[in-house]
Amino acid sequence: MSTVKGEPLLDAGPLTHAFQAMSSQVELKLVCDSSAMNWAARLAEDWFAKSESIFSRFRHESELESINRAGGSPVLISSMMMEVLQLADAYRRKTAGLCTPFVGQSLLDAGYTESFERLQADLIGALGNSSAAFKEEAPLLPVNRGAQSCMTLDAAMVSVQVDSSVRLDLGGIVKSWTASRLARWLQSGGGIRTGLINAGGDLLAWQGANESPLWRIGISMPNDSSQEIASRSISNGAVATSGSWRRRWQTNEGARHHLIDPRTGCPASSDVIQCSVAGPDVTECEVWAKSVCIAGEEFGIRLMNERVPQYEAVVVDRSGRIKVYGNGWEL
Repeated sequence: MSTVKGEPLLDAGPLTHAFQAMSSQVELKLVCDSSAMNWAARLAEDWFAKSESIFSRFRHESELESINRAGGSPVLISSMMMEVLQLADAYRRKTAGLCTPFVGQSLLDAGYTESFERLQADLIGALGNSSAAFKEEAPLLPVNRGAQSCMTLDAAMVSVQVDSSVRLDLGGIVKSWTASRLARWLQSGGGIRTGLINAGGDLLAWQGANESPLWRIGISMPNDSSQEIASRSISNGAVATSGSWRRRWQTNEGARHHLIDPRTGCPASSDVIQCSVAGPDVTECEVWAKSVCIAGEEFGIRLMNERVPQYEAVVVDRSGRIKVYGNGWEL
């Protein structure tokens, strides 16, 4: 995941607060007084809990699961669900179907049946042997079945209808979307003009305009969090990291991970095991980091450069080779 290696270059350093949500650690680093920090901490925990209660596919009573149980019938949904589904559908189109919400059943088939901290995770081998656990697939066409829509959104009725054969999973964007919403409220409602949120590797930072960058973001090797491979300084922006290394588990058929390739319906077996993307928007960063991991370096980076040329990436492949795309990274 992305890790914060530095602090704001201010006499009064940031106050911090960390908690668990969405199978990740969420950390706040805010330059404010203690009363503002206490307010921000309560808001953050309550907001992440609310978001998880709506969007988790591991909670039978969640709004997402009510859609998945509808069997193809229209379902009235909340404005929050409508916003996230519209966002997910937009990114499905933008990534040529690589990042799609229609992989819920594939995740179940791969054994991802409960929240990750409850799975009996087994990190596999050394970095150089990581490819041994996965079956190599034949080359795949860039336009795939994931690019096709499996749901109908009715903005007037605030409803959704999903094909009966499809289960939704929104884990790919909900965490970053939740963090982005929180950052907006901390700035507008709390007047916190300098801060950083790191939600399990989906990281965004902000500060006053026309100031020198105050945050240094470090990226670690996927199998060694103590080994920094790249860093960058940011003021107002985001970094997100995705990969197949950390969230793995064993099944009777061998090792599996959570990044589903919609072209096969199976865990991705590309040449990329970790990708970190930097840019203005944290959800966009997360989407492209995931897409590069699924598609592989050549096609994934080419598509990212075509669609969002201002975004920059650091890629780690199966052999441990590190490659940087963009001038903002320091090795």
